[in-house]
Amino acid sequence: MRFIRHSWVESFRTSHYAGMIPMKDYFRIYHDILREIMDRGGVKVLVAYNPSHPTQIFGFCCYEVGFTLPMVHYVYIKEDFRQLPKKDNTFTKGLATMLLGECGIDPKEDFYYTFKTGSWSRLTRWGAPFCGGIYRPLFARFNKDEAQKHEKDHPKTKTHQREEKRCA
Repeated sequence: MRFIRHSWVESFRTSHYAGMIPMKDYFRIYHDILREIMDRGGVKVLVAYNPSHPTQIFGFCCYEVGFTLPMVHYVYIKEDFRQLPKKDNTFTKGLATMLLGECGIDPKEDFYYTFKTGSWSRLTRWGAPFCGGIYRPLFARFNKDEAQKHEKDHPKTKTHQREEKRCA
């Protein structure tokens, strides 16, 4: 869990979506936020690691069940293990795609996500590998009951291009 929290907080730190939290307070505040998210009922973390060397972690996916669509809070893959199919032809999918699949999420079908970075933004654009993503950061800002109520009161509506152009 230490690796997960550190990787998540560190990789999100320079995201434009991290908000206006001063850097001197950032780590303390975001570690508290992540603890609260991970303590919610239905939150799960799936870790990709080397089975021959279980302490060698490649990345993780934090996701949550209990909403009308699957929800991803964060996906992190160490830089050396990103885009594996381009680096090693024995891979047909990247680790992020495989992790999402193991979580029961088809990245080309609708799913919510609550944290966004520049990389994730590119991956979730229309026609991109994770084009089913619908950004709903408020779901992470509320407690679980409030988030579910917010989803019910503000259902997913059709967006301009998303419904017209399917994923590539």
